[in-house]
Amino acid sequence: MDSVGRFRTQSLFRETSYQVKDHDPIYTLKEVDPQGKLPSLWKIYVELNDPTEYEFAKLCFGSWRHFRHLCTLRWFSDYINQYRDELQVKLQCEGIQRLKGHAQEKGGTPAAKYLAEAGWKGTKGKRGRPSTEEILGEKKRLALIDEEVGEDAQRMGLQVINGDKSD
Repeated sequence: MDSVGRFRTQSLFRETSYQVKDHDPIYTLKEVDPQGKLPSLWKIYVELNDPTEYEFAKLCFGSWRHFRHLCTLRWFSDYINQYRDELQVKLQCEGIQRLKGHAQEKGGTPAAKYLAEAGWKGTKGKRGRPSTEEILGEKKRLALIDEEVGEDAQRMGLQVINGDKSD
C-alpha cells in the first residue's frame, strides 16, 4: 500500500514505475532484470507452479485482494496472461512426462493411448451425439430465429418460403 492506503500498482515494477519517492520498484515484469537487481515476477510465478495463484498473490503482494486489483488493470493483465499461458504449458508438459513413465508400466494402456492420440490437444471432432438438452435448446433458438424472420418478412410484405408462415 502507498502512504494514502491505496494498493501500489505501477510503482511496483521497474518497467512501469515513475520512480516515486519512497516507492522504489520491487519487481521486474521481464524474465530477467536487465540491471540484475530485482526479482522477476515472471520467474516467481512460473516456478511456484500455482495455477490457483493464491500462494503467488500472498507471497508477492501480501494479499489476494491486491493481486486481483492488479489483474483488473489492462497493462498488468497483458503480463499476467502471458505468465498464465506459460504456466499452463509447463504444467501440461510435466503431466505428459509423468504419463510417459506411467505408459511404460503394467496397466499403462490408457496413458499410452492418451499420448498416442495427443489427448492434451483436446477432443475436437470426437465429441459424439449432442445431449437432449442441447438439441431442445437448438430447436428453440432456431424457432425464435424463424419467428423473427417471419415477422420481418411479413412487415416488409414478403412471402416466407421455408418457414411456418406463408401468404
